[in-house]
Amino acid sequence: MIEHQAFNNPTVIASADVINGYFFTIGADGKSVAPAANANELYVALNDMYGDERYVDGAIIPAGARLNGYRLKDWAGECLEVSGPNVAGDVSSINVGDTLKADADGVLSASGLNTGVTFEVVAKFAYGNKVGLRVKIVAA
Repeated sequence: MIEHQAFNNPTVIASADVINGYFFTIGADGKSVAPAANANELYVALNDMYGDERYVDGAIIPAGARLNGYRLKDWAGECLEVSGPNVAGDVSSINVGDTLKADADGVLSASGLNTGVTFEVVAKFAYGNKVGLRVKIVAA
């Protein structure tokens, strides 16, 4: 599985309520910080969710909880599947071939920040009555 191939920092503390799949950097205090331009270390929070939360788009990880923070540059060339809560705007308006970046809200957008990691949309897929994106991680 992909999570076994990347650096995982399970000691990061959520500085606020965040969604599972939140993109972030790590502050000097060990807490999650929203991405900033030219951030060298971009992470994604992929926590194990239990019960009904496993099936909820945008499941919330509460402030103060530990985040399973995976460093994305270690996943260069691999793919993530993202859905509406993890993407700014209307997912259905994004096309295969588009490039997305993490923005200051910790989600992906076409006009995101230059963090050294971008996400190339390689496929769109339906799940239920929603649209998801498969994005390839590209590290500079």
